Amino acid sequence: MDEIKSLLQNGQIKEALTKFRKLSEEEQEDFFRSLAPHMFPPQIFGVLFRKLHPEKTYEDFYKAWLPPLKEGQKLDHYFPAPTYVLAGENISDPSDIITIGLMWIDESKIDDLLSQTKETEQLRHDKIDSVAEKTQPTLIYRFKDVTKLGS
Repeated sequence: MDEIKSLLQNGQIKEALTKFRKLSEEEQEDFFRSLAPHMFPPQIFGVLFRKLHPEKTYEDFYKAWLPPLKEGQKLDHYFPAPTYVLAGENISDPSDIITIGLMWIDESKIDDLLSQTKETEQLRHDKIDSVAEKTQPTLIYRFKDVTKLGS
């Protein structure tokens, strides 16, 4: 897929299209999933706030945060919509963790997505609770704008 992106960047459209057509349907879908975040902003995003339990690390949190996957399922196919998650720790207090999930899904389909993943999401949250406490409610936002403020 990197080769196709490189061909596109160099204006070699016909060559890129030839390579694209040789991909399986799943690979073609993955290719478009990889491009979408760079071409379009997310439609919604969620923000979660956690505080690590004493003696727990960000690595403990990350391991607990990872979703349980079905056999053969890839991590980037856990949700039925393109989703990227940014995670970080507070510079002045590394026990303060935030995750921001960016989703390319119509707002009207959120309830369907949540019902499809309800069981595994409960497992994830139980695992996370063992290493960190929720400090604020999970917040879901409708994306409105992006403004570049740096070079």
